Amino acid sequence: PNIWEAAPSPTSITVRYGAGTGGSDRVTIIWADNAIENEWLEVTVLATTNTGLTHSDVFLVGNAIGETGNSPDNAIVSPTDEIGVRNNPHNLSQNPAGIDDAYDFNRDGKVGPTDYIICRNNATNSVTALALITPYTPWDSTAIDNLYAAINAGTYQRAIDFDDNGLLNRQDVNTLVRNVFNTNYGDANFDGEVTLSDLTIVASNFGTSPATWAQGDFNGDNVVDENDLGYINPPGPF
Repeated sequence: PNIWEAAPSPTSITVRYGAGTGGSDRVTIIWADNAIENEWLEVTVLATTNTGLTHSDVFLVGNAIGETGNSPDNAIVSPTDEIGVRNNPHNLSQNPAGIDDAYDFNRDGKVGPTDYIICRNNATNSVTALALITPYTPWDSTAIDNLYAAINAGTYQRAIDFDDNGLLNRQDVNTLVRNVFNTNYGDANFDGEVTLSDLTIVASNFGTSPATWAQGDFNGDNVVDENDLGYINPPGPF
């Protein structure tokens, strides 16, 4: 969200060509220890000629020190997490902890007193725990339609509050269209450009109601009319 602070500079960014799924490139970003802790990190891969994406890919990673993932409903660090550490010991000589072990908080290959202390010293409650974020789908023009529907109905959904200010309004639409999808009003076919193809879509659906973004309703008033044409002329190029 726009009101979040920029992340600290990473210590390294490495691209391993062809090392990802299906021969895609894998990008590894490393920050200094504890540079990002007990908070969310939002990473956006922009839609550019270099990435080959048609729209920006946004994903989130949360960190809650001492949380073992014992509940899908919250990230509270509690005695239940401490018990989990105590009941899942590991040592280097006989049964070292895997890199993804939920109880090895300091990633030293061991689960023992140090991890127990880390868990106990980072205890949280329902007020202080890291808040869970509900992922939002779909990531196409339907997302804009859903946002407009919520705004028109006067309802609030945190998952689509893109500027995270507790309100759903036109600013959230601007953020979704321009910053997330990396496009502009008037892009009916969602190809990243406002062109004659979009004008054709609006013309063919002129007067349609109710209407969607894909049909040419860019201002969310549920009808394709002259107001929507205004978003296309004069952006071009035609």
